[in-house]
Amino acid sequence: MTRELGMAGYDPTRTANAWITTAAANSVSFSQDLNGNGSTADSNETITYSLYTGDDGIQRLGRSTSGGVPQPIVDNVQSLTFAYYDANNNVTATLANIRSVQINLQVRTAKPDPLYGLNGGYRTYALHATVVPRNLAAAWN
Repeated sequence: MTRELGMAGYDPTRTANAWITTAAANSVSFSQDLNGNGSTADSNETITYSLYTGDDGIQRLGRSTSGGVPQPIVDNVQSLTFAYYDANNNVTATLANIRSVQINLQVRTAKPDPLYGLNGGYRTYALHATVVPRNLAAAWN
C-alpha cells in the first residue's frame, strides 16, 4: 500500500490528470499513469484502499482497482485511518494541497489467546506509516 501510494500522481506526459482522487478518513483513492500513455484508465492505474466488512462480518483492509470490488489484503482490522497533510505539514482536506498521507492500521488476532489477559484475549498490533507521494507536487504545477 505504501509503495503504490508513493506513486500517486505519476503522470509522465502531464496529460493523464493523475492525483489523489478521494481522501476520506478510512479510504484513499488515487490514480497514476504507469505506462505513460496519457490515461489512467488502464489496469492498476486507479486504486482504492479502504476499510470494509465482508459477508462473514470480518473487517478488512481491501484494495480495489477502477471502482471494482475490494480484494482483501488484511483481515481482522480494528481500525484504519488516513490523515492528509499539505506542504507545511498541516492537516488538509483539499485534494490539490495533499503532499503526504499518514496511515494508521490496527489489527488483532483471529482467535483469542487463553493465556493473554487483555482485550478479551485478542492480541493487537498497530502499524503507522507516512507516505510522501513524490509526484503530487509536480501534478498540480
